[in-house]
Amino acid sequence: MSKKDLEIQLGKEFSKIYRDCRFKKCVFPDQSKCSNRVIRAHSIQKNKILSQIAENGNVISSDMRNMLFHQDLKEIGIGLASTFFGFCNHHDTTLFSEIENKDFKGRIEQNFLHSYRACAIEFVNKNEASCFFKRLIRENKNSPFLQYFKNELLGFQYGVKDLTVVMGQFSDELLKPKSQRQYDIISTTIKELPYESLVAVNSCFVIEYDFDGNLINDLENTSKIPAHIFFNVFPQKNKTFILFSCLTENLNIYQGIISKIEEFHLLELEIFFSNLIISHCENFFISPPKWRNLSNRLKTMFIQKYMGTLTMISPNNLSRGSINLFKLFQK
Repeated sequence: MSKKDLEIQLGKEFSKIYRDCRFKKCVFPDQSKCSNRVIRAHSIQKNKILSQIAENGNVISSDMRNMLFHQDLKEIGIGLASTFFGFCNHHDTTLFSEIENKDFKGRIEQNFLHSYRACAIEFVNKNEASCFFKRLIRENKNSPFLQYFKNELLGFQYGVKDLTVVMGQFSDELLKPKSQRQYDIISTTIKELPYESLVAVNSCFVIEYDFDGNLINDLENTSKIPAHIFFNVFPQKNKTFILFSCLTENLNIYQGIISKIEEFHLLELEIFFSNLIISHCENFFISPPKWRNLSNRLKTMFIQKYMGTLTMISPNNLSRGSINLFKLFQK
């Protein structure tokens, strides 16, 4: 069997398992008012954000499954981009009205909702990945990659356990009447770039080291929940907004990084957040014509960096880099 035939076969097998493992449940804690069906909810606003960076209704997606086989970014319709089956129609509509139907003003409720949605899609993704690797293990017991599958499964199971607790903290507030919610359980550092960059991100991840190389989240210590970052980037009215959020109870863990960010000038901000996207984010989208207009050298560099940083990168790489995504995709 040729390499291409093997890739096609594996792609079909993986796609079937992935379809079977799709998470389809409303994650809102009170399901008494749920609609009859779970919908394909957008983690990034379709009309307010994705449509702005789209060409003919399409955006470029960082679909990891596609990149594993084809080493290239994929064009996808905005109807499918950033979607997940994590909310019913009622809760997707009512919960996120403040960010779906209003411009971003940096209000604390908006910061909370952007963070909650980033956490929700990561929770769903880790549940799906756990199911995926369980199936791989069950159906490939003699595979030379069996131990790798087991290690991956264990990692995703710990991720589900950790995010279940974090989702519970969001849920505790969302179960309260709106007037009584404490949105300040989330702390957000907001940065504005003085131009629109045709990049959209909604992601949740953990940073392991600070800029000085100090371990701030020990991912080997599975008895402790790591401090998650909820990260959003989107263009709006001649600006690009960057939201770097965490639970307020974890603010001290990221205080060193946040203090450094506050001191950065524009270019340093662009490089830092570009590296953060490349090294930690999967749920991001860019403009098709902007991507096509990049040189082959830059495309190759981007893909190599993205594929090569699937694990945590060293802290020094966060502030150094040769790719400035925001300038490359400036409107």
